Amino acid sequence: MTRSLWLIDQQQSSPSLFISFKFNLRFCDLSSILEPGRPVRTDKSAILDDTIRILNQLKNEAQELKETNEKLLEEIKTLKLLSVFSRLSRAHQARYMVDLEV
Repeated sequence: MTRSLWLIDQQQSSPSLFISFKFNLRFCDLSSILEPGRPVRTDKSAILDDTIRILNQLKNEAQELKETNEKLLEEIKTLKLLSVFSRLSRAHQARYMVDLEV
């Protein structure tokens, strides 16, 4: 009997076993995604621990990237202003400097 026929047979004859089997397959899939190349773990608790650890790492990394992005956007604004300011004539620069001091 092929695997697909076996699955159909299990689904019809014993739905709870089929659900448990599918659940275990999903845990194996998750284990293989978390650490490719490593043997698949079957300890559900360890798989969940790894998942939580990796999700927290990704969450922290995403926050760091968001903060870096905000800093870079501010730096871009500053550089654009400096570029515009540097193209102004000396007279205009002096006038803007006076306006900034007030």
